[in-house]
Amino acid sequence: MKLKEAIFEVDQEMAMELIAKLLENSKFSFLKKIFTHISKVVFDENKVILQILMFNYYLKIKSYPKNIAGRFVFEHNLPSRMLKSEDIPDFIKIDEKEIEVNVPEKPLIKIMKIKEMKLEKGKFKLVLNVE
Repeated sequence: MKLKEAIFEVDQEMAMELIAKLLENSKFSFLKKIFTHISKVVFDENKVILQILMFNYYLKIKSYPKNIAGRFVFEHNLPSRMLKSEDIPDFIKIDEKEIEVNVPEKPLIKIMKIKEMKLEKGKFKLVLNVE
């Protein structure tokens, strides 16, 4: 079977709009509070840099699975000790230096392979191969 490719690209401005919409009805109060104070988002060198008031926080891609389902690991300097465990979904684990996101396997997700995932020059780019 021939592989088909899907490319998703989001710039910093669109990312802010998407996050705002996702958090609009979210039960994660801490994330809502942080997001309201973000003055700037920068995508570069596989890193998301968040300027919040006078602080700069980052989230950096450390590793990701071959499929969309699996374990994504990010390095960060977010104030994780301020997060309440009830604000964090079960599939996300956060410690002082890493965030681990475990995406469960579903039939549609199982056929999607990540060819490339990067943050650079103001854009998030995800390239998928579909079997």
